[in-house]
Amino acid sequence: MLPDSVLSNSPSRQDGISADEEFKHRVFGCELIQEMGVLLRLPQIVMATAQTLLHRFFYRKSLTRYDASAIALTSIFLAAKIDEFFAYSLTHDVLKVFNVVERLRRGQTHELLVRGGDRYNALKKQLLFTERYILKELGFGLNMDHPHKYILFYLRFLNLGDDKEFVQTAWNFLNDSMRLDLCVRYRSEVIACSAIHQAATQCGRVLPTNPPWYTIFGATLEQMDTINAKVKSLYDMPKLRWVSSIRQEKKVASNGAVEGGPTSNVSSSTTPSAQVSQSDAASTAAAAIASAAAAIAATVADSSGSKSPHPQKRSRDRRDRDRDRRDRDRDRHDRDRRGRDRDRDRDRDRDRDRDRRRDRRDRRDRDRRDRR
Repeated sequence: MLPDSVLSNSPSRQDGISADEEFKHRVFGCELIQEMGVLLRLPQIVMATAQTLLHRFFYRKSLTRYDASAIALTSIFLAAKIDEFFAYSLTHDVLKVFNVVERLRRGQTHELLVRGGDRYNALKKQLLFTERYILKELGFGLNMDHPHKYILFYLRFLNLGDDKEFVQTAWNFLNDSMRLDLCVRYRSEVIACSAIHQAATQCGRVLPTNPPWYTIFGATLEQMDTINAKVKSLYDMPKLRWVSSIRQEKKVASNGAVEGGPTSNVSSSTTPSAQVSQSDAASTAAAAIASAAAAIAATVADSSGSKSPHPQKRSRDRRDRDRDRRDRDRDRHDRDRRGRDRDRDRDRDRDRDRDRRRDRRDRRDRDRRDRR
C-alpha cells in the first residue's frame, strides 16, 4: 500500500491533470488489459497482475510522459512472464491482439499486423523499451498479493463455496474492482471481504453477525462500504471506446507552436528595431542552414566509397538466422521423440516381462495341481 501523501498527489496530478481525467485513463488501461487477456486466454490472475503493474507505475510516472495504452500493452506482456503463462511466440501474440483491440475500439477496419512490417517493428520496439522502464521504475519488485487467492478460502470458511451464483457474483465484483487503484490503497484481504459483502447484498444471503464475519479477516465495515461505493461509481461510467493520449496532445501542441512561428499578436506588438533584429536573425539562420547542408553533402560525397550493408544481405542474414532456429527446434523435437520412443520401448519390455512371469507362475501352479 502507498501512503496518503503519494495517493493524493500523484505525478499526473502534479503535471496538472485532474483527478477525473487520471481516473478515466486508469480505467481505460485496465479495460484494455482485461480485453487483451480474454483474447489471449490468459488466467484472471495474470490480468490482475498486469492491472496492478499499471496502477503502481502511474504512481511513479505521469500520464503526460507515458500513454495508458502503451503501459497496458507492456503490463499484460510482463505479467504473462511473471506468472509463467507464456507461449513461444508471446511477443507476436500480444502485439497481434493489441492491434485488433485498438482497431475495434477506434472503429477502424480490421487489418492484419504483418510480422516485420513498420508498425509491427515500432510496436515491438516500444514494448521492449517500456518493459525495461517499468522494471526499473518499480525496482524489480514484482511480488503481487492479489485478493483472488483469499476470496475462495473465505467463501469455503463461510460454507458458501458450493453456492455457484454467490461465488460467481463475488468473483465478478472482484475482477471489476481491479480497474480501480484499490490494490495500492487497501490490503488484499479487505478487498476480498468487500467483494463477499457486495455479493451477499446482491444475492440476498445472510452472513454471520455475532461476531461479524469480516472482523475475523481483519476488515471493517467502513472500509468495505467505501470500496463498494467506488466500484458502484465505476458501473455508472459511460462505456470507454478509446481515450486519446495526453502525451500525444501535448506533443502536437508543442510542435504546432514551433512550426507555426510567432502569432499575429506578437508580431504586431513588436517595434521596428525588433523587426530588424528578427530579420537579421532569420538571415543568419538561413546562412547557417545552407552551410550545414553543404557540409553534409560533402561528407556524403566523401563517404560514397563505403557502402552500408545491402538490404538483400540483411534479409539473407535474417533467413539464415530463421533457418538455424528452425534447425534447433527440429533437433529438439527429434530428441524429444527419441526420448518418448525409449520410454515406450521400456514400458513394452516391462509389460512383456510381467506377462512372462505370470505365465511361468500359472504353469507351475498347473503342474503342482496335476501332481496332486
